[in-house]
Amino acid sequence: DPNQTAESFDTLHCVACLQGIVNRKKPQLYIYYGDADSFWLDKMRAKGAYLEHVRLIPLKSVEEALSAFAHSIRGAVVWDPDVPSTSNIASTICGVEDLVPVRHDSTPGSLYDRLIVNGPRLKIVHDLTGKFDGSGTIPDSDRPSTGSAKCDSYLWAKMRYIDTGRCNPALIGYWCDAFWLKSPKDMGIDNVGLPNHDFVVARRGFVCDLHCWGDEAPRDDPNQRLGLDLETLEEILAACSKANNGRMIHFAGFTPWAMKYTDHANAGGRHGGVPTEWEMVRVTTSYNCYTDADAIGPVDMANASVFMHYPLPDRLIQNRPPNRAELEKKGYIDRDGKVAPFNFVYYYLGDYDSAAWMYNQIPGIWSSPVRGQIPSGWAFNPNLIERAPMIFDYCYDTRTPLDYFVAGDSGAGYVNPTNLLPPRRPSGLPSAAEAWIEHNIRYFNRLNYSITGFLINGFCGELTDEANRMYTRFSADGVMTQMWMPKDKKQDHLLDGMPVAHMKQDLGMTPEISAKEIIKHARPGQVAFLAFRTILQPPDWIKAVNDLIRKLRPDCRFEPVDPYTYFYLLRHHLGGRNEMRATYTFDTLPAEIESRRTVIVRAGVRNDGWETWSKAGNDAVVLTARFGDRSKAIAVPLPHDIEPGGGAVFEIEVIAPPRPGDYVFALELRRGADLWFGDAGDLPWTKQVRVVQRSDPRPRKEKA
Repeated sequence: DPNQTAESFDTLHCVACLQGIVNRKKPQLYIYYGDADSFWLDKMRAKGAYLEHVRLIPLKSVEEALSAFAHSIRGAVVWDPDVPSTSNIASTICGVEDLVPVRHDSTPGSLYDRLIVNGPRLKIVHDLTGKFDGSGTIPDSDRPSTGSAKCDSYLWAKMRYIDTGRCNPALIGYWCDAFWLKSPKDMGIDNVGLPNHDFVVARRGFVCDLHCWGDEAPRDDPNQRLGLDLETLEEILAACSKANNGRMIHFAGFTPWAMKYTDHANAGGRHGGVPTEWEMVRVTTSYNCYTDADAIGPVDMANASVFMHYPLPDRLIQNRPPNRAELEKKGYIDRDGKVAPFNFVYYYLGDYDSAAWMYNQIPGIWSSPVRGQIPSGWAFNPNLIERAPMIFDYCYDTRTPLDYFVAGDSGAGYVNPTNLLPPRRPSGLPSAAEAWIEHNIRYFNRLNYSITGFLINGFCGELTDEANRMYTRFSADGVMTQMWMPKDKKQDHLLDGMPVAHMKQDLGMTPEISAKEIIKHARPGQVAFLAFRTILQPPDWIKAVNDLIRKLRPDCRFEPVDPYTYFYLLRHHLGGRNEMRATYTFDTLPAEIESRRTVIVRAGVRNDGWETWSKAGNDAVVLTARFGDRSKAIAVPLPHDIEPGGGAVFEIEVIAPPRPGDYVFALELRRGADLWFGDAGDLPWTKQVRVVQRSDPRPRKEKA
């Protein structure tokens, strides 16, 4: 029924935008859209959890929701069903101006009839109906029309909201527009992405949906000149990059390949789904965007505007890596100190590079009774804590000793690493290496990550040492890729001490077929490191494959291992040293302190390397603390020698800076006079601290 289809679209769109507005400062409106919504709300309302004491008040209609939050809404933006792109434009406007979107439809009972003509009679602040016709000039400007109503509408929004600084240039939502209403059978409504708009609205981002190929016109605008969609997309990306001062941009969404832009069924294009994905990421990476890839399967994720307020701890701590003695006990290292002739198997458990995929898939996959029986490397992209922080808290809290976490596609967001470096086609922008490194450090630090499980370089060709070297700053325990290994370095190798590993292939078949594929790579009687990528496979599938490879080829001595065992053994095998590795487990410095105040800070440190840290001697290890650079650091000796896997708690007298302002506090270990752990790729712990004017001028020392 076309009317019911339109009502579903209109309701989801309106409520998502309303939700983004009213949840901007605190969580107030939660949507029950799918099973995952109940699962995660139950977790957050459990005893001692974030929303344990929140009272739930049911709202049965859009009208009830608008009435409950009438004080937060300034009116409506009416969008034009004849120009489907205006549905996305409406979301951008809603976030900036605190409005709700309503499709123009005078049919009795439509949302327009219920909210504009009757009911609350919302004030129409913007009416986009008939505003864009692809002729003359772009409305409210003297710029000539592109000849496309679709592209004119996006350029109008870009000039009005990005160029003027009114919207957030660090966040772009990329989900299917209202063209879906013209052919809803081609793709389910759960893949349109309407509930996802709440997060972008809450953070006042920009929403668009444009083609990335310049050699064909898109299905939704077949008469535009070739390349116009791409030109418009690039102009939006360039404007955001400029306004964001070269920092990284969160690009949430994915090509709606079942509806348009590809050769799928009725989508109308000539390019396949994966090539279109790669082309889009190539383009967006060149403009400093990292993709949070809400791909079909499903796209929809509701309530991120609630979850963004979740009080995630300042750091989540992983299981510690294995020490050498433990690996020797397992027989992985022989009496001569060499890696024993096993075929070590590591499964990259992806693809969790999308908050929507994590949100919908983890409730089932993580609940498998087999989890905890097999070594697992969960590839959760760390940037997803922006939209789904509670998932990380839940998984870290319920992990078993065999559950480890690594970054997924390319790190803290899906990019093509070499296209962060010049010549950066098509943007031609300067290098974004430092922007990418700083972006990743923040997330890797908070989640105790030091491995990136899969670098994807798409159409940008082979990775280079220059591109991979960016990862030595935050992912020094290893990176892995498939066909994009650097030229003349197609095998596993070390780069400045960081293992660069080759992934053999994807596995997505039955356990029987997958086992046979693994066996093809086996090397009986030799040391072999065999890594494979899986997508949304549950632990019981992995266990079935493990059982089969061992049964079919016991002579290969297959040994499934976790990612840290895999990369530590690989580094050792390649002649590297697993040393100067640490985790800073906690500190008690408050987020706000008075200027010049002396505070006694307690901090915990864990030895994640294979060497003993000595308390005394020329190679003694000390813990340093500082505001500012290393020259300002104070050093505290170890309380005792610390064995591999061991730890210690320190007390440090920290003097706050004399001037109020925002500062970065850092903890970093140093060996001897000048061997800093950070220079070996081990991330120092850093946190933001606000220094305020001292109220009492008298000297005072206090414990934090």
